[in-house]
Amino acid sequence: MRIKGKDSPFVVFSSNFDSGNCNLVKYIEPWNFELTTAHDCSGTEYQTHSKTWFYFCVRGVPKNQRVKLIIRDLNNQKALFNHGHKPVVRRGHRGRWERLSGSVGLSGITKTSCSISFSHKFLGEANEPVYFAFSYPHSYTEMLKKVIRIEKSLKTQEEKAVMLSETGKRRKRGRKAIHFRKDCLALSLQGREIVLLTVTNYRVGEDPAASMECVSELKQQHHYMFPTQFLSKKKPIDYPHKPIIFVSARVHPGETPASFSFNGFLDFILDATDPRASRLRDNFVFKLVPMINPDGVALGFYRSNTLGLNLNRCYDCPLPSQAPGPAAIKTLLSHYAKRLYLYIDMHGHASKRGCFLYGNHFTDMEKQVENVTYSRLVALNTPYLDTNGCDFSQKNMVQKDKRDQSVSKEGSGRVCIFKTTGVLRCYTLECNYNCGKVINDTPPVTLENGKSRQIRRKPGRLGSRTSGRETKGSTGASSSRTPSPPRQFPPGLLPGALQYGPDQWRDVGKACAISILDANASNPWSRVEQSPYRSLEGIRLYTQSCIRKKKEKRASALAKRKSRKIRERAAASNHPGLLPTLPSLSSLN
Repeated sequence: MRIKGKDSPFVVFSSNFDSGNCNLVKYIEPWNFELTTAHDCSGTEYQTHSKTWFYFCVRGVPKNQRVKLIIRDLNNQKALFNHGHKPVVRRGHRGRWERLSGSVGLSGITKTSCSISFSHKFLGEANEPVYFAFSYPHSYTEMLKKVIRIEKSLKTQEEKAVMLSETGKRRKRGRKAIHFRKDCLALSLQGREIVLLTVTNYRVGEDPAASMECVSELKQQHHYMFPTQFLSKKKPIDYPHKPIIFVSARVHPGETPASFSFNGFLDFILDATDPRASRLRDNFVFKLVPMINPDGVALGFYRSNTLGLNLNRCYDCPLPSQAPGPAAIKTLLSHYAKRLYLYIDMHGHASKRGCFLYGNHFTDMEKQVENVTYSRLVALNTPYLDTNGCDFSQKNMVQKDKRDQSVSKEGSGRVCIFKTTGVLRCYTLECNYNCGKVINDTPPVTLENGKSRQIRRKPGRLGSRTSGRETKGSTGASSSRTPSPPRQFPPGLLPGALQYGPDQWRDVGKACAISILDANASNPWSRVEQSPYRSLEGIRLYTQSCIRKKKEKRASALAKRKSRKIRERAAASNHPGLLPTLPSLSSLN
């Protein structure tokens, strides 16, 4: 849309691109503009209350001109902006996304909505586009381009491996190679691919037992799965003896941190130089869905699909005609139920700070310990996972939504996949858009030969492109065995000092992959031995102790609450006999 003020040239606002969202623009005064974003499914019978994600482009602003933008009637994200969250900005098509340098004003706060305002100095020429977004975007197109780049890169490596294996040299036969296959699991309601990636290792020249059996069987029973026009020409590889790891993201389209944590997981397991990644591919088959809700992502929605449905409440009874992504995933994992080892669904979070895992609850202590232990392993492998923020309670499996009491977490992927398959390790990973409360001290790794090596992180402010990257260096054993408490940061401390960015989210995703090896005591570069726990069994014992203390604390609190209610009822009904008897003064003497 073209906007012209009294003393300014035409300024063009646009959101007509993948993941864009900008509904109306209003001229206020010279170089001040007021914007609104569109609801999910805006203008249709399925329109929802969700109105948070924005992503738009501005052209026509003269060089060095400062512009003020006011975005009205967003969903109430007071907690997020009060902790220093800032939208991101990018110059041109190839520029780098960065958080706004100035302050962000918060106003018009009601129970359900708020408005934000910020200013930005345009440093480029008038015809240079400048993009603004609620958080770091990751569009449907970007996801497809990344998959294509991976396919091309691995195809070259695979061709080299085949060529070497055909030389006839004994030492070259049976070389390991990375199997990477892209399938269309199903089509979205608007015809976009719901991509399924498969990753594992195989030996060149081997003929694996399973081939097209799984695809053909599922396609025959469920016509909407694996559409014929998108079937890959590459021969599928499957090893029936290998357990399956399933990871998904973007069931809620506006939760872009999920894509970066997903990419951190994916990039790590595809690393041909890291022995940990190679061992993961040797031992597991990875089934990955980078975008469950591609329509919502492409249309710039925040939480829904094109029918206004929250797809993470549809897993209990997903209909292919309404929720093809959850329906196909549940069917696929039901097929692999006996082999499914771990399930992670990745999300972004706006209110609760930090990165944390939600898991299911087990009354059996041994299962609950194993369930919770994984979160402690992830916290050893990344500074950013907050174990205190993790939740493995029964309440978190059945809790009803605040806005819509007709649905609850019983319809989420985490809960329904657990109930369908019985898989023990079934998690939701949540990463805050903005910041965390703590930073963990990650111990050095112990190599298979018993030596230790520090994986150092390059210096850099949290949220920068350099922070969170790793470099290798030798070091001695850890000098102290006493646990270092995570560094705490009060809510009012320097807004932005703890801000997350793509590097931090990727690091958490990578840690989720590494911790799978730790859970099996098969990590060639493990941090467990250099941690205060000393061993995997030490982590389990500590976890068991924490679970028991929580139970005792909860039981004590419940008993106090019941006692207080009894006293209150007794006082209200004027029955002194039910009140606790106080000692007399004579007895005290």
